[in-house]
Amino acid sequence: MNKQNPFFFGDPIPVGQFVGRRSEIRRLASRICSSGSSTALIGEPRSGKTSILKYVTAAENRVSLYGDWASRLLFVEVDVQSLERGTTSNQIWELILGQIKSEISSMPSVLDAYQSCRLNSWSTFALEKFFKSLQSADYRLVLVIDEFGSLFDHPDLHTADFYGKLRSLSTRFESFVLLLASRYPLERLHQETLQINRSGSPFFNFFAPLTLKPFSSGEVDLLLKRAGRRFTKQEKMFLEDLSGGHPYLLQVAAYLLWESYVEGEKDTHVRQKNICDELYNEAAGTLGVSWSLWSPKTKIAFMTIVLNEIPLLTGPRSFDITTLTRHLEDLEPEVHFLADQGYISPEDLLPGGWQVRTKAFIWWLAGELRRVVRHEESFEKWFADQEWNGLLTHGEKENLKKTIQKAYPLLQELIKAMLNRTQPSP
Repeated sequence: MNKQNPFFFGDPIPVGQFVGRRSEIRRLASRICSSGSSTALIGEPRSGKTSILKYVTAAENRVSLYGDWASRLLFVEVDVQSLERGTTSNQIWELILGQIKSEISSMPSVLDAYQSCRLNSWSTFALEKFFKSLQSADYRLVLVIDEFGSLFDHPDLHTADFYGKLRSLSTRFESFVLLLASRYPLERLHQETLQINRSGSPFFNFFAPLTLKPFSSGEVDLLLKRAGRRFTKQEKMFLEDLSGGHPYLLQVAAYLLWESYVEGEKDTHVRQKNICDELYNEAAGTLGVSWSLWSPKTKIAFMTIVLNEIPLLTGPRSFDITTLTRHLEDLEPEVHFLADQGYISPEDLLPGGWQVRTKAFIWWLAGELRRVVRHEESFEKWFADQEWNGLLTHGEKENLKKTIQKAYPLLQELIKAMLNRTQPSP
């Protein structure tokens, strides 16, 4: 058997190793080719946004993805995070159109329009003439912007003029297609630009959102096939249960399981316990970022669902969360968000009807609560950091504190029960 670990994480997935996301890629390609429509790829940190962007822009994939359009699509990528602070709108347009100068050199009218843009300081009128000439030549420029939300940190780009140009040009000309990736949903992008929006119409309402969900069971199986026959059926179930189909968590967990085999650990329970511990160390930052991006109400919803799940695997609990459970009825949008992102899944046996799908998040939350239960000051600071003051009454806050103190040991039991559930049958 090949001893090289077939799983990897950290950097975007190489194009040749890309797995899954067939539906999302088909939709992206269809929108680019059929009508030149713009798409916002929305996903939590490490959900695979950058890997998808690299796959759909790779030269070796263009014929299979875009057919007759393959030779007429001009892909331009802008790495917002590498832009120097103080980068201006004119410099961005110079960067964008400068990348395709050699490709339009054989099109005199388009090249003339490009020169006019430079001479007229990238005015809206000059850019309109450029994209009109590009459309007449039957070409499309596909502008790919990863981590779009990072533009908010650039004061000379976070302007009504820049966003307005993107919207105006993309909606008026099929020759200008935007493909952005963002950890923030479109609603959050709208909120971030309310203060600079003079027209009132959201800058980003022309994007079709495409939210990255967790891997399906079929996609999980496809990725884990790289292990050959090394992983058992129970171990594959364990990896899917632990990751909830989250691509990054799945890659990390599978990598660690492979390494445990290489290192000679023979006890299945020990292997899985070690994987959970190491996964926590490797992925704590990613899960912490996801948690920090959630709204205060989303955090309450998730915390309630975690606490609700304890009896399912560990038996009756010693605390009452009836008050918290009532909040779930008023948190339907937040619960829907968690389900859409794949962190929870339906479970009729539990109050509220939901369970945590990504079990690694329970491991992470247990680590957070371990800090919280030690000191009164730790809980007060943590509670304030979640922006729950004013959202929960004083009585609900005190009840939550007591619940956490009683629930933390049971969370450990919940984790053990999860491990025991995926042990091979005797």
